[in-house]
Amino acid sequence: MSRSIKRKAPSSKYNKNTTASFSEFFKNERNRIIIGITLAIFSLFLCGVMTGFLFTGGVDQSIVDISIRKIVTNPDIQAENPGGWLGAKISDLLINRWFGLSSFIFCYLLFICSYQILGGKIRSFKKKLYVGMILILWFSLFLGFISESLSHWLQWQSGYLFLGGGHGYFVSIWLNTFIGRIGTPLFLILTAIIILFFGFEQTFYRCVAYIKTYIQAKRQAKIDTPILEKHQEENESIVPIPSDETEETEAPDHFETELYPEETEATSTSIDEAFETEKIATQSEDEEQEDELTISINPATQEECVNKNLSNQAYDPKL
Repeated sequence: MSRSIKRKAPSSKYNKNTTASFSEFFKNERNRIIIGITLAIFSLFLCGVMTGFLFTGGVDQSIVDISIRKIVTNPDIQAENPGGWLGAKISDLLINRWFGLSSFIFCYLLFICSYQILGGKIRSFKKKLYVGMILILWFSLFLGFISESLSHWLQWQSGYLFLGGGHGYFVSIWLNTFIGRIGTPLFLILTAIIILFFGFEQTFYRCVAYIKTYIQAKRQAKIDTPILEKHQEENESIVPIPSDETEETEAPDHFETELYPEETEATSTSIDEAFETEKIATQSEDEEQEDELTISINPATQEECVNKNLSNQAYDPKL
């Protein structure tokens, strides 16, 4: 007879012991410093390696598939990547086979993890980790859709580099077959709005406020433009009427003096000469009157004048 063997479920004491030992390991300051420094250095190494892969990835494609044993036994095999064979292998795994260019976000996540472990305080640390992982997936899908669409419509080949990686490329193909080439971009837009709303609330509300103000400004402009056009037409139809006739008469003289300065100078000199001649004539008339007065005052001359008048009356034929 077969006996049923009862297996004991793992005790909760074992789980408690592992979590306690893990927490004690991180409570030790020496361990935290070592782990934090290693994560920071690895994030920098990863950033440099993936940057180098963008320039040397095509050359290193033949070396990536070689096993570690051959690399160790044959030192003549060298990679062009600044991180060597290991850097070429890691960058090819992250960029081409996994998540594409969005793998650079891993460098940021590793760096903030190292800063948090070393004792730094980061606001909403867990939220940043979750949002970072979601952004890696979203950008991988977005870039995969773009590369797949370019290759489908324009026959564009990216060469050795997959912008969205294997994940983005194959998921975009699946979405195109499932919801079509119209539904895939709409799905990406919807997920981007959701990520902005839950991951970046302040930026989301700023974008909404900007869109509202833009729409209101457009509506106000449509209302104000006909009113402004009416005012302009009314202003153009009004003809300015001169208030005084003196202004009209004085304006030509003003313009003539500006246009013909020589003629104005000549007329001014002629006026001065006429004024001087009149002055001289008046002076001569005044002198003659004074002489007559002096003659009338002298008595001898008075008698002579009387005698002459009598003699002229005696010989006058009318008398």
